[in-house]
Amino acid sequence: MPAGHKWWPADRQAAYQHISDQGRHHRYSRKDNIGMEESIERHPWAVLAIRVAAVAIAVFVGVASFVLSFTALADVAVRSNVPPDKAWLWPCTVDGATLLATLGVVVCTSDRGARRFFWAVLIGGLLVSIGGNDLHAVLPPDQELPWMLRAVVGAVAPIAVVVSIHGLTILMRIRRPATDAGQRAATSAHQQEVAPRHVP
Repeated sequence: MPAGHKWWPADRQAAYQHISDQGRHHRYSRKDNIGMEESIERHPWAVLAIRVAAVAIAVFVGVASFVLSFTALADVAVRSNVPPDKAWLWPCTVDGATLLATLGVVVCTSDRGARRFFWAVLIGGLLVSIGGNDLHAVLPPDQELPWMLRAVVGAVAPIAVVVSIHGLTILMRIRRPATDAGQRAATSAHQQEVAPRHVP
């Protein structure tokens, strides 16, 4: 029975109208998706242009974020009594360990222990970086950090050395997965070596 009939209660009319609106929106969404797919098939260069634009935007955002974070962390290092000419090494230590951990998380897909290690390093590096940026933003210029925070800044470098070396050893132990053809060739060669030879 259509909506608006005098024998239909108001709540049923509202429910019927809501279902009709949802169906109409779903049909329009499917038409939009089909139109987009046809447009992409008709103009394949559009996909390449979108990918190039996405890469350019990602690179720009990454470089800009790194420069801003680098400046803030270098200022925190100077406030922690690190010599100004060597303060740039501290943000490199923090961001370098975080980048190494990110690569480890991506690569170590089958080793759960290694992934947990790299996730812990990644989260720790992000917390240190965020904390350093916040300190740079809220502290007055040329004010030294409290002694507890200076101790934390001083502990980052030796921890990063140990973490980076351990992460490097994990990444060096990862073996490249063999292709199907290579696996079949290796299996066939192994079977030929193991198979008993016929002695006349």
